[in-house]
Amino acid sequence: MQTSIAEIDRIYHGDDYASALARLPVLIGEARSLVDASGGDQRAAGAGQLAQAYQIAGTALIQLRRFDLAYHALNLALDVADESGDELVAASVVTTMCWLLLRQGRFGEAERLAVATADAVEPRFSRTDPTRLAVWGWLMLRGSAAAIRDGRAADAGEMLDAAGAAAVRIGEQLPADVALRMPVTMGAFCPVTVGMKRVEMSAVAGDPVTALALAGRVPPGSGRATSDNRNRHQLDRAWATVERGDLVEATRILSGLRAVSPTWLRHQRYARDIVTTILTRRRRPVSQELAGLADLLGAGS
Repeated sequence: MQTSIAEIDRIYHGDDYASALARLPVLIGEARSLVDASGGDQRAAGAGQLAQAYQIAGTALIQLRRFDLAYHALNLALDVADESGDELVAASVVTTMCWLLLRQGRFGEAERLAVATADAVEPRFSRTDPTRLAVWGWLMLRGSAAAIRDGRAADAGEMLDAAGAAAVRIGEQLPADVALRMPVTMGAFCPVTVGMKRVEMSAVAGDPVTALALAGRVPPGSGRATSDNRNRHQLDRAWATVERGDLVEATRILSGLRAVSPTWLRHQRYARDIVTTILTRRRRPVSQELAGLADLLGAGS
């Protein structure tokens, strides 16, 4: 079951949402059967697997903007996570629920949920459990994302700094035995991920100069950051580059994203807004490169 969940998670992060969603009903049915047929510790472990299966479904549905279905899937995930008795599996599901609330513009709810859950699982830095640190760090990132979008930069910065401290404590690489204990559906949490979120915070705050300066500190290889975080980082770079007046470079960044993640890019309203801005501000004829981006994103129409 864990292997199947990891495979579907890999398919999802490869931007093949249709395949991931097509395989999930069978996986969820098998996980339900596993829980029903088991008892004791095996039943609890099966419930944890079922929670992760529902969480992947919710994650993919959020990406496709099917928010009502995503909310239902994540509520099911939380219910069975409680049965598993693993508070970190439940907290991992909460990180995805916070992302859903952020996508819906429900910033206050997202922040309160992230902070309350982080308080419940707060780790002791002196006796580090890397799994707990990573889950707690993701909750801090969700709270920070909500606060900056709610116009509270100071609070956002404090939570981002807390997440950064957790990431540094873990380090860039997790030992293999720790990585195996991480909920599969948790995005990679590492210093590079936090660095990308600092760029995002500056972009949300409307500060392209700081965003580009911080982006220059993010290693090109992007460490263990997942594809969606890497891609979002490139959108923030493109936005900041547009705001600094370099429309050609911004188009180049977006074209690079189109080459490696066209499906992901097509579902990003942020990308469509950036391309629309480029079309509005350009002083040259529309290049073939820019026309292809506009067609993919439905920009300028």
